[in-house]
Amino acid sequence: MAKAHAPSSGEAGATPAADPVPAGESRPRRHRLRAAIIFLVIVVALFLILPRLAGQAHAVDLIRDASWGFLVLGVVVETVSLVFYSMLFRRLLGLLQFPVTLALALRINLAGLAAAHLFSAGGVGGAAVTYRVLQKRGMPHSLVLIAVIFQNAFAYSVLFLLFGIGLLALVLRGEANDLAMAVAAALVTLLLTLSVYGFWLLNHPTSLRRRGRQVVDWLGRRSSRLRVSYQRLDEWLDGVVDGWRRLRRDGRGHLRTVGHSAGYWGFDILCLLAVMLAFHQWVPVYYVLIAYGVANVVGTFSPTPGGLGAVEAVMIALLAGFGMGSSAAVAVVLVYRLINFWLPIPAGLITYTSLRKASQT
Repeated sequence: MAKAHAPSSGEAGATPAADPVPAGESRPRRHRLRAAIIFLVIVVALFLILPRLAGQAHAVDLIRDASWGFLVLGVVVETVSLVFYSMLFRRLLGLLQFPVTLALALRINLAGLAAAHLFSAGGVGGAAVTYRVLQKRGMPHSLVLIAVIFQNAFAYSVLFLLFGIGLLALVLRGEANDLAMAVAAALVTLLLTLSVYGFWLLNHPTSLRRRGRQVVDWLGRRSSRLRVSYQRLDEWLDGVVDGWRRLRRDGRGHLRTVGHSAGYWGFDILCLLAVMLAFHQWVPVYYVLIAYGVANVVGTFSPTPGGLGAVEAVMIALLAGFGMGSSAAVAVVLVYRLINFWLPIPAGLITYTSLRKASQT
């Protein structure tokens, strides 16, 4: 469909466009409306249709007989998980010579989680909120970028490690078939290769710039909104390299950073285990590590906000395949996601509002 030509004010006989809403403004509105509709459809499918398919009567019985003490424990350990994530963020900001309090780091992360869970895929919305908040507080944009990148890099490195531990336990117990072992080996090799290559690029700025320009060109060919000038890209990448050099000076202090990442994922996994116990269900922990790792990796690359729908579908399928009843798997995963995904949203919206007001004063 061809774009309508809008005559300039200096053209003779120019007439106003019939459509009162410019195309550039209506397009984002259509995107937001479509995203909202998809979001609502997924929510309805998860919480209304899926329990019926899995056996609504059994799911209701499970919820009625649930141990509320373990559910409260799940909320508590999920809160501790968010605190560890904020400790990781605060530590990285401190290493970049931009110290913040733990309370502020927690508020920023809660606001970012709310944005990531509601507005965008792959955590892009959360990163954008973090970027704006820290820039308003005077942090250079290049350092904001490196903080966001390495917060996710440290966190997901530990997630992959936990996933690998689960796979290793499966292999050692002789419960993995040849296909599973081949897929696992290929996945681990791919992740290790990408990690090594990423760190190699950080230590070779010229190659990093060349690869960065190739990525920017590829994105620009697909959408004009993703075009970035080489000058701005080089400024960002120079900031990333400088930030990496600052982080590298920490030496063995990175063990604390890894510990914060492990606390973030570990307590989130404890939340899932607490919900399982609340419903009187159990599967071996190494099965949980595999289901949890695969679901979160798939959710990261899912086109839905916060991996909504993808995380639930993968985790339910794997837990059911590992021996948990389908109705029980549905109840466990939906309640876990209620704590993990939905509960932080109201707090995040409140903290986002307070941070925005603070930046305007």
